[in-house]
Amino acid sequence: MKLFISYAHADEAKILDIVEIFETAGHDPWFDHGLLPGQDWQQKLEQEIIDADIFVYIMSAESLASEWCQWEFNTAIKHSKPILPILIDKTATVPDTLSPYQYADFTQDDEGKAIAKLLGGLTEIAVTIPRSEMQSLPKNPRGKPNYLKEKSRFNTRIIVGIVALIGFVGIVAVVFAPTLACYTQANSAWYSEGTDAYRSGDFDEAVSAYHCAEQRGMEFEGLFYNLGLTYNALEDYDNSIHYFDKAENITNQDSRIYYNRGGSYSSSKQYEAALADYDRAIELGYTPPERAESAIANTIRLMGDFNTAIERLEDITNRYPTSAPPYQALGDAYYCNNQMDDAFASYETYVSLITEPDSYVLDILEDQPQSSTTRTYFICVP
Repeated sequence: MKLFISYAHADEAKILDIVEIFETAGHDPWFDHGLLPGQDWQQKLEQEIIDADIFVYIMSAESLASEWCQWEFNTAIKHSKPILPILIDKTATVPDTLSPYQYADFTQDDEGKAIAKLLGGLTEIAVTIPRSEMQSLPKNPRGKPNYLKEKSRFNTRIIVGIVALIGFVGIVAVVFAPTLACYTQANSAWYSEGTDAYRSGDFDEAVSAYHCAEQRGMEFEGLFYNLGLTYNALEDYDNSIHYFDKAENITNQDSRIYYNRGGSYSSSKQYEAALADYDRAIELGYTPPERAESAIANTIRLMGDFNTAIERLEDITNRYPTSAPPYQALGDAYYCNNQMDDAFASYETYVSLITEPDSYVLDILEDQPQSSTTRTYFICVP
């Protein structure tokens, strides 16, 4: 999710860890992006607040006294943005507008609980405050926004870094070019870029972007799971399994990991491992359950036991008569077992239940007489 972080400049050192928590969890915090002199600061900030999914309000004595932070808070209320309050200063008094609501408290000793509440708060604590609670503020806040101050300091760091880098460019340009490229944006931006590339079918680009997020220090289940999916789409099953393993090391309660790793195992002919993963996915409540059950039957078919696969799939289609995947799998099993009339009937049911059936099924149905004798399709050969 895109997050707008509202904070006072004096608190920057305290909130860097909070920003890192959000980035590591795969979110995109708008923080330290900088404003340019001459820009309409209010217009730019208001647009960023509008674009954000959640407004994160860092509460300290400094931020609660800052006219810019108060203006940002009012703007979030005006646009009905969910607000996640975070207290970082024991001396700060939570304003009346927020006192009825929960907030993540980073002033206590148990920071682990605060982190858990912070991440859970994205959906559980964040609240939309009525417009009637907006404060009465001057139209134009005094001073400069924090983001403008950050921009000039950030530019100084960039200039110093570039000057230092020029002296070493002959040595590092070839060896470290991919690594340096990863530092052109935050890990959360790379993660978002990878997800967009995956959804558009550009799997090579997705892998590159996800690896940049990983290089930038992002380590969480979603990143490794997505890398597993992407490598599977590229038919690189060893890497796919490797990243599903890394996701499992973070949590062993996500049924999707086991279902999709089972697919990679099956595609690489590691059938026993595939069956174990599919069973675990079902145990954890994978939905839709008939898809995981059909995957088990498919694996049994690939192992050459067509009759057992057919028996299982007939049972699944009886229990889930409106689900397309089991009929496709049953058609494949019938086809491999030379039960052509049954195969055609199952394929026809599958086609009637899905908007975009697999092309090989349509080919078989269009070429039924030849299908019954030539058996030229790939489905029966592991």
